Amino acid sequence: MIKNNHFAFNLNNKEVLTNSLSHIKDYFISPIFNTEEELALASPIKTIALDIQQSGVLLLLFNNSLSTTTHYLFYSVSTNKNYTIEFTTVDKTYNFFFIYIPLTKEHLLTIEQTTHNNLTQLNTQHELSNQFIDQSPTITSEMLGVLHLIKNCTKCDTFKILFLENKIHELLLLVLEDRHLQHQSNELITKEDKEKIVLAQRILIENYNKRITIQELAKRVGTNEFKLKKQFKVVYNNTIYTYLTAYIMEKAKIKMESGQYSIKEIAELLGYSSQNHFSTAFKRYYGCPPSVLLKAK
Repeated sequence: MIKNNHFAFNLNNKEVLTNSLSHIKDYFISPIFNTEEELALASPIKTIALDIQQSGVLLLLFNNSLSTTTHYLFYSVSTNKNYTIEFTTVDKTYNFFFIYIPLTKEHLLTIEQTTHNNLTQLNTQHELSNQFIDQSPTITSEMLGVLHLIKNCTKCDTFKILFLENKIHELLLLVLEDRHLQHQSNELITKEDKEKIVLAQRILIENYNKRITIQELAKRVGTNEFKLKKQFKVVYNNTIYTYLTAYIMEKAKIKMESGQYSIKEIAELLGYSSQNHFSTAFKRYYGCPPSVLLKAK
């Protein structure tokens, strides 16, 4: 059991070593997903026990190991409560990541009033299923970028604390903004239209290496291009192009980190016409050519 004045963490009644978590002042950050040797949780996940000593918010992220789609759950937690999260019918392997941010009740109320967003209170006995996780909101490319910066932070001492605290707050802002836009989308978009946008997202991801045109995508879901682009932006807080690019680049990073593919092979698998086109896109997105990441391995 990991415990300080604010927080304790236990998995399946097994102690998790203190160095498995990053403690940034009052925050706890579990190891980033997609880095197998750093995962704090075994898969499939069964039970997470939390002993919260101060009110705040808990951001849970689940990455299905068979895809690069990452879903998030966001809850408020109360002071001096023990929480148990049970995973039911888990037949998938998830990588798991969480950030706990202590906040006073006044701060929580201010967040709700500012964003017109009622925070969901985590139940002391909470059950999560595969279906519930997979239907939860997906993180945006901006959130993914912040998580990438948190994972790869190389700053030291006070500078590291300040940097990570800043990025945690930025991530919190992006989550609240995304939830607010989701709330707006439920009001602005009919149920039928939203189903079409969700279908379009699924088709886009399933055919990520085939580069389906927006015209073709609109035709397949039964809408027009203008409506598709506008409503996709509302639902997923990203343009279709930005959303797909983030998905492809995350796929590229995972394949490189596996050490099983050459740059040419990855370019072909991701649907690029040439290695040069892939390298240019990779550098534009990450700020360095793919060869740098391969050398780091």
